[in-house]
Amino acid sequence: MAQASYDLNIGEAVAGYRIDRLIGRGGSATVYEARKLLPTRPELDRPVAFKVMHEHDPSGVGKQRFDREAALTQKLDHPNVVRLLDFGYTDREWPFIVFELLRGVSLKAAIRQRGPFDVASTARFTLEILAALAAAHDMGIIHRDIKPANVFLHRNDQGEAVRVL
Repeated sequence: MAQASYDLNIGEAVAGYRIDRLIGRGGSATVYEARKLLPTRPELDRPVAFKVMHEHDPSGVGKQRFDREAALTQKLDHPNVVRLLDFGYTDREWPFIVFELLRGVSLKAAIRQRGPFDVASTARFTLEILAALAAAHDMGIIHRDIKPANVFLHRNDQGEAVRVL
């Protein structure tokens, strides 16, 4: 992948996080694995997903929407929603969001790799996605971009769980 003007460098310190590796780049953001610099509690020293948004809005309207949506999402606590841990702006004024780092693949990648799912798995995934969306809607949050690429099959001790990104 060619480096873009909004890319961060591996090892760079940004907004209190050390950038460890590139995870991926999409149309609106680049995601890195990172760690909190100087964590105040050692048990919190774990890798996170550090997402830098590409979109810049000099008018301030987008900034207000980003701040409002990030603050609301940070309050959203549901087992099928990726946890937002932190958000803010880099010293370059790029908006960023820090999420828990998930292990697994997107639903889009799983469909490509495994082919069609059986009825039981499809039903379970659908119910978990709907539960996540219902929790968000209860808080006044509308996802606006629900698609297989934004649904993650997270591997955990119990197997595989859906997390809506």
